[in-house]
Amino acid sequence: MKKYIFIFIFISFFIGHLFGQSNSVSDLIVNRCISMLGRSVPNGFIRIDRTRYYNEEGFILTVENGVVVSSGFQSNFNTFNEAHEFNGVLYNYFENSRNNWILFSSSSEGDIYSRNRVFATIVRPSRRNDGVIVNIILFDRY
Repeated sequence: MKKYIFIFIFISFFIGHLFGQSNSVSDLIVNRCISMLGRSVPNGFIRIDRTRYYNEEGFILTVENGVVVSSGFQSNFNTFNEAHEFNGVLYNYFENSRNNWILFSSSSEGDIYSRNRVFATIVRPSRRNDGVIVNIILFDRY
């Protein structure tokens, strides 16, 4: 429970300050996720199973043969409005032409953007069995 409170406070703090700054949360998430691709698992990550890792900040990794093949960020919310507000911040980042991301695909499950051989997938918010609403953005190289 403490983990969820920490993540919620972390996200809430940045969302509150985001509107006065230009996409600082999105920059942080995108740059950190992309920087982990193709490398070994950074310090501070906890193994979930054979191929998946996470850290207390909400970053998640999938590893194959000792190398990160997929990275992402998971945020947890109490309401769908909060989750959609956070997604709105991400969509603004990806749709801003100065960031050079191109909408690759759109479906009911989420939207995929592409840039420099990297796919970014913004997954639509969903409710887990424990009632927490989860928001995920994933990055893969192709």
